[in-house]
Amino acid sequence: MWHSSTDRSWAKEIVSGLVRHGFSVRRTEQYVRRGEQAMDLGKGEQEWLFWSLKGADSLLLLVSPNAPPKDEQLRSLDSSMDQRGVDVVPVILGPGPVPEPLRGRAAVTMTHGRASIDELTRRIESARALDLLDLGPLEFEHLVEDLFRREGFDVARGRGGCGYDFVVRMPGTDTTPPMAYVVEAKAYRHSRVSVATLRASVQRLTSVGGDRGSMIVTNGQLTSVAMRTLTDLASISASPEIRVLDGTQVKYLLLKHPDLVRKYGRSYDERGR
Repeated sequence: MWHSSTDRSWAKEIVSGLVRHGFSVRRTEQYVRRGEQAMDLGKGEQEWLFWSLKGADSLLLLVSPNAPPKDEQLRSLDSSMDQRGVDVVPVILGPGPVPEPLRGRAAVTMTHGRASIDELTRRIESARALDLLDLGPLEFEHLVEDLFRREGFDVARGRGGCGYDFVVRMPGTDTTPPMAYVVEAKAYRHSRVSVATLRASVQRLTSVGGDRGSMIVTNGQLTSVAMRTLTDLASISASPEIRVLDGTQVKYLLLKHPDLVRKYGRSYDERGR
């Protein structure tokens, strides 16, 4: 758990509630420097935070008007946690929006009392139930199809030999342009996405995509080398857009849809915990 020193009472209440539910919680308190209105996560604080997260499944990030985190720090922290496979849980204390860098995350708004602790517990358990590496190729394809439909896309399955699994479309609005992608769903049995496989998939999708964007959805994680490769490919490709949704991003989207978590997640007994 990461929080401002001004939110100690909230942190103590949340820790006590989670411990009652059987969780082990470590607190990493961020002190607010005098004269500053935001939590300042410098290099030393980042190193301490990363060390304290060894073996952790989740990072609870307490956000309150008392000391709102800086957007650039949240983006850096969010990216670092993604690379470590740590689930970032924005915990919003009192009224106020989710900070822009965390709006893709399934946040929990806290009030004092047991009901909020129960909601936070369900949010943490939902993420722990989703082990996408357990899914076979066909099951992962079904998950991707369900997820796009829930996110508002029209989905058409590709035919054999066409070079992609789906075509997904979303009509535009007054403020957003229409979107269309050819999509390949790739399920791995290991956590890292192969650069060679990524390159081959992008080349195949851009060759059949026409004026549509290309998207790879995978249960694995992108390494820094894979991300640089993707940037290089996007700069030389004639495709309108190249995107990759890796396992961490897929999980965060799924957490917005509890019924899909129940459908594709694993129960406590199945996880053997």
